[in-house]
Parts: sequence; C-alpha cells; structure tokens
Amino acid sequence: MNKSITVKLTTIDSDCKGMFTLFSLACFVIGLALNYSLTNYLSLKLPWYFMPTLIVLSIVLILMDIFVMDFVLITEKQKIAHTLNELLLQNNYYKLDPTDEEQKKVLVSAYFTFTIHENSVEISFYPDGLPISNNMDDLARILETKLNLPCEEIDNSSPSHTTYVMRKNNEENRINVSEKW
Repeated sequence: MNKSITVKLTTIDSDCKGMFTLFSLACFVIGLALNYSLTNYLSLKLPWYFMPTLIVLSIVLILMDIFVMDFVLITEKQKIAHTLNELLLQNNYYKLDPTDEEQKKVLVSAYFTFTIHENSVEISFYPDGLPISNNMDDLARILETKLNLPCEEIDNSSPSHTTYVMRKNNEENRINVSEKW
C-alpha cells in the first residue's frame, strides 16, 4: 500500500540553493584580500599555487551549487515534497503569524498530500481556509510545469480539497517524432 505524504509550511526558512555560490565568492574575496595584504603590507609571499587553487575551488563550488544540489534529493518522494514546498512558498499559500517579530512563523498554511503510485502521482490540495479558491484553476498548470508531469484528471467534487492525478511519463508511451510514418 502506498503511503500518503503531507507537505505543509510551519516556518519560512531559506533554502540552501545559492549557499555554495555565496561561500565560494566569500572565500575568493577573502583569499584576494589575504594575498594582497600579505604581499603589500607584511612582505610575505604566498605560494604560487594559492590563487589558482582558490580560483579552481570557487569554480567547483559554483558548479556544485548549479548542478549537484538538484541531485542531492535522491528519491522521487523527496523531489516531489521539495517541489510542493517551494510551490507553497512561491505562491504565498500561507499566512504569517502577526505576533512573530522575525516574520518566519506560519500561522495558517495550505497543504498538499500526495501518494505515489506505479503510473501516477495523486496530489490533493487543501486550502485550509485561506482565500485562494480563485487560484485553484491555475494550480493544475503550475503542477504540470513544476513536476514535469501531465495532469490526467482533476477532481474538485469535495469542498475541502481538490485532487490532481498526474501521469508519470513512461518511455513506452512516448512518440518518436523523428521517424516518418
């Protein structure tokens, strides 16, 4: 039996995306300042390989941020949960706690539940009392785009939630347009 997973916001936290780039740029600037100050003010000479190593390290960290961070989420369940969490954040499907001074605590949040089946992913969206019913029509297209899965069916018969059935792309169902018929 497939287990249903719930994705709901509780706090607004920053994502790790971009952290390697910031870290590599900080290391590069510190290295340049260190190299400049040691050679000009203290008459010390760093080894010749210091700056090339720093440049290579910065490039590697930036490339890791661009390419590797997307592969860190290994399972399909983790990727879908992360994508749905981003969708809640980007579309403001939440209401912040007015008593929180840092504006990071979420008072009310819409949430998703999803179940992964063999050929489909069933996603249910619960607005949880937020006034976002006018955005429900666009949510199918947003889910298709974010998850790269076509929406097969929309069930909005329940007043509390809308269920979207996303079909997984199977290689045998694809049409090869390069071949002539």
